[in-house]
Amino acid sequence: MATYIKNCDANCEEGGSPCEEYSCDGEFEGAHTITITLDWEHNPSDHEDLFPDIDLYCRLVGFEDGADQVSWYDNKTAAYLTLNDDAHPFCDRTPVAPEIISGGTVSYTKENCTAEYVIWRDQWSDTCSAETSPTRFDVKIRNDESTADIEANFSDEGWITIAPTNDYTWDCEAYAGYGTYGSHDQTSVGDTLKVRRKS
Repeated sequence: MATYIKNCDANCEEGGSPCEEYSCDGEFEGAHTITITLDWEHNPSDHEDLFPDIDLYCRLVGFEDGADQVSWYDNKTAAYLTLNDDAHPFCDRTPVAPEIISGGTVSYTKENCTAEYVIWRDQWSDTCSAETSPTRFDVKIRNDESTADIEANFSDEGWITIAPTNDYTWDCEAYAGYGTYGSHDQTSVGDTLKVRRKS
């Protein structure tokens, strides 16, 4: 059984207040489902027949043999993650938004017993029309454990506790215009979501 220290400030020493110990056996625990939704509108006065093509990405860090797995329009199913559709590809009218990436229970060996996702989006081209407000970008997590709490931390906002069979949603942004944030293999940009079973 390994012990990790959580919720510590820079001056905290192991075992001292306000540190809390987090123990696990090296295998990720904390059955959960994530649902990431990216939805946007089209301004018909701006490039009337060229709809904004925005792409949603989610990477599961260190899934197999330490390799990351990314779900995106050219690889819709990766690890436990699945993208519903590529909305407005190449600025086409259909399929329509939203883009949704969802994933079920994760079970894999992770040194710190924490599942980690990185989430980002990218505007395919500024030759299409710009997205218009309101843009919806939600991250939802559901605790699929029957008796145990899980903890989740989105974008380093702090750990929250989610009771069994309950869920929690972060409403992340409202954005209008063009935004280019990175390609499918980016590694430095994006919001992180960390999940673990509460000890």
